Amino acid sequence: MTQHQDNSAYSGQTNPILDSFKLVAETQQQIDDVTEKAKKVVKSRYKSPEELVLFIEEQKTPVYQMRGFKALLLRIAMMGLAYDSGFITPPASNNKEACKRYKNLCKLVVWLLGEKPACSFKKGLFLLPKPLYTVGFIAHQLHHWLAFLAGLPGYTAGEQEEYRQFMGPCKGVIGPELESMTEEQIEGLRNAIHREIEALKFIKNVTDEIFRPLRQGKNLSNGTANA
Repeated sequence: MTQHQDNSAYSGQTNPILDSFKLVAETQQQIDDVTEKAKKVVKSRYKSPEELVLFIEEQKTPVYQMRGFKALLLRIAMMGLAYDSGFITPPASNNKEACKRYKNLCKLVVWLLGEKPACSFKKGLFLLPKPLYTVGFIAHQLHHWLAFLAGLPGYTAGEQEEYRQFMGPCKGVIGPELESMTEEQIEGLRNAIHREIEALKFIKNVTDEIFRPLRQGKNLSNGTANA
């Protein structure tokens, strides 16, 4: 058999190893693109939480600050619906139970905090209690939001619930419950963990590049910089 014939014989087949490397490279490129976009946003909007919120709402995703008695009511409801503060992803349309929970949450948010006519809940929403209404936390959640919009895995209702259980009851430690998880659940948890690690790395990076120099500059202008 000639070399040409040999190549032709395999031309219609896929190479699992090469396909795997290609997928990893494509995913990494997506991650890099998300991080670069998030960094550009923070660099141009780092002066106040309101500037970051304005950018998010310009993209039609609502951001709510929870304060006072209404915040307490909403936090209790969020616990019952298995949601945490920050960016909340919308569920896939084929997950009826998750869609019902999400719809109930959105109705409660509008009832307690009002509607934002220029925004939609289709791409998720941000719920931020007053202590977390900071540039740092919003920037961290912004990275998650952009990663979700980019189509990176780890943001389905199931994946988020696996991660919530992992960081909550399991305290970030993999234990015997791993034996009862399916391969799909394990993969979903891995994806969600990766997205959180990427968001944390992003925050460390912008802290070193933006927030810390800014703080040092303020100290110098006030004559309080360390020797």
